Amino acid sequence: MNRSDRSIHNPKFEFEPADLARFVSSSFLRSDYEAVSQPASQPTYFGGIELDSVAVFRHEGKGSTRGYRRLDHFRADHVDDFLLSLPLRGKITVTQGGPKVAVEPGSFILCSTAKPFAESTMSDRTTGTFKSFHVRVSGSMLRSRLPRVDRYCHVPVRISAGPGEIMTSMFSLALDCGPKLSVSQSRNFGTMVIDVIANAMSEAPELTCLHPESRETSFSRVRQMAGHLIECNLSNPVLSPAMVAEQCHVSLRYLHAAFAAGSQSVGSLIRETRLDRCREALRNHALHDYSIFEIAVRWGFSDHAHFSRAYKLRFGVTPKIDRAAANTES
Repeated sequence: MNRSDRSIHNPKFEFEPADLARFVSSSFLRSDYEAVSQPASQPTYFGGIELDSVAVFRHEGKGSTRGYRRLDHFRADHVDDFLLSLPLRGKITVTQGGPKVAVEPGSFILCSTAKPFAESTMSDRTTGTFKSFHVRVSGSMLRSRLPRVDRYCHVPVRISAGPGEIMTSMFSLALDCGPKLSVSQSRNFGTMVIDVIANAMSEAPELTCLHPESRETSFSRVRQMAGHLIECNLSNPVLSPAMVAEQCHVSLRYLHAAFAAGSQSVGSLIRETRLDRCREALRNHALHDYSIFEIAVRWGFSDHAHFSRAYKLRFGVTPKIDRAAANTES
């Protein structure tokens, strides 16, 4: 895509309907845009910021608008981006490869600019106004995070507590703080925006149910997540398979099944990782002033005798002898 056509440097612009139509048609959707029932006296706001591979826009106004990307647009501009639309007030309807889909505040939807689509915005009945975020994302970069993202277009996704809320906040931050960033900072921030979009979509129930993971893929993902949680919580004496299952949002039975498909149980992974960290600490001369039991407690062991037995069973020597041997080797 021609960068000069995409460059937007101010956090907010104000357009009259005719000017806005030209702007959206040439720089945003690469499509036809029109105000359907826009009051002539009411200006429309369409502010935006470009962050290298991402462009974030905020659209506000009264009445209703609509835009189309038809086949004739592709002959002039072969764009492979994704367009995320998130209504804050009013309603957005989208049609792409299926029946018309309505998106209310609290949800968002993704369209591919590589296929024809139509999108309309309608004001809220109570206030008579609309307000929405629209985010254009590099297709290749979003696919690198979500390989199946093309299959997720035209499906409304609820804004989840946590990932979805962070995503929405990032859009606001991009508009408010983006103009203050350098070129390299803009590039990094744009990558962060793509990451939070992928995170908000990766485990959305509306999407995962469309193409469920194979059992082994799901098991592998749970083992990877559990391994990360265990590494981060080794010093917590209450770390247990039950705690790991809760943090991974799976049942304890499912967690054990996921590890049964691997090479070791979740309990043995916790125990052996703790013992490995203890051995590293005991053989580290910089930690010589710490007692054996202090090191054991640091890595989640609360019983000295139990720690010594487990240590000898794993490494063939007691902690005391192993530490002395490491001092002799030096």
